[in-house]
Amino acid sequence: MPIISENINDVSIILADIKRATVINAEDFKNIVQFELNDGNTKFIFDLKTCEFIDSTFLAAIVTSYKRIVENKGQLKIVGFKPAVRSMFELTSLSKIFDIYDNEQKALMSFK
Repeated sequence: MPIISENINDVSIILADIKRATVINAEDFKNIVQFELNDGNTKFIFDLKTCEFIDSTFLAAIVTSYKRIVENKGQLKIVGFKPAVRSMFELTSLSKIFDIYDNEQKALMSFK
């Protein structure tokens, strides 16, 4: 499965283990985040380290998931940007909204 979920302590890490994050994977991504929320998880890391490209539908899935997390009084950190993905977040100004970290360890340490 290209979208993988694992838990470290009380943090749900959602890995998009795909080179091209597109409409094909967007619904699975949202469903996994919703499953984790339904399970009571409120701390999330989205790991995009293998993504070389993100289309607008997958980007919308990230934003929708973020809204759901916030509605549940949760927190989200994003890690693992490759240059093209970072550019997409900067062009859309989403880099100003999300907490972005260089790696998973730094993101894990940032949770309160």
